[in-house]
Amino acid sequence: MKIEKNKFIFINDDNTSDNLHINNQNENEHIILLDYDTYISKISSSYKNNSSNINDQFIKDFSRASYKINNITENNIYTFIDYFEFLLYQLNFDFSEFLMLCTQAVMGCPLEILYKTIYNKNIYIGELNNTNNINNINNTKKGNKLNKNIDSNFNNTLKFNIFNNKNDIYLLINKTLRYFYVNNIGVDITVNLVDVNIYIPFYTKEKIIITYKILRNK
Repeated sequence: MKIEKNKFIFINDDNTSDNLHINNQNENEHIILLDYDTYISKISSSYKNNSSNINDQFIKDFSRASYKINNITENNIYTFIDYFEFLLYQLNFDFSEFLMLCTQAVMGCPLEILYKTIYNKNIYIGELNNTNNINNINNTKKGNKLNKNIDSNFNNTLKFNIFNNKNDIYLLINKTLRYFYVNNIGVDITVNLVDVNIYIPFYTKEKIIITYKILRNK
């Protein structure tokens, strides 16, 4: 995979809110620090502060996302819930607050920020499409090979890895998205992939770190 200068987004700190601090490490990677309370309040409002809505969404998401505890995959939803419910009860933490960070709503803020960076109105952000073509290569052997390479390196799965280390509880979340446009015959063409990583320090409630890495396939 070749990293190439991104042509479709521009991130700076001129028009951001007081809660955002953007640090451009290089032309392809961007890091944003977001206030924990701001982040959690947006997610909470999407559930209307209703724990039942949170539980229902988590049940739906568990089968289609990937969950790990201390780098060990957990496929049993009841084991996952029992483990963290008991742990957080001991620490006097809000289990519902934790659980909503384990749902797809956790991508709301990162996506909102990402959309604000697009200055080309013909560029969209979406999930990976296994049938998409890269760099306008349509239905050729080379194009098919590129698509297979994308499938082998990236997928649509939202990945959660929750660490509990001496009561320092934090979440590492990953999702790969794509920039695409629709050509004049109605076919969506992927131009760039963007790897989104979120670090949430649940125990300390310190700044949340969101990292965007812009990738281009050749």
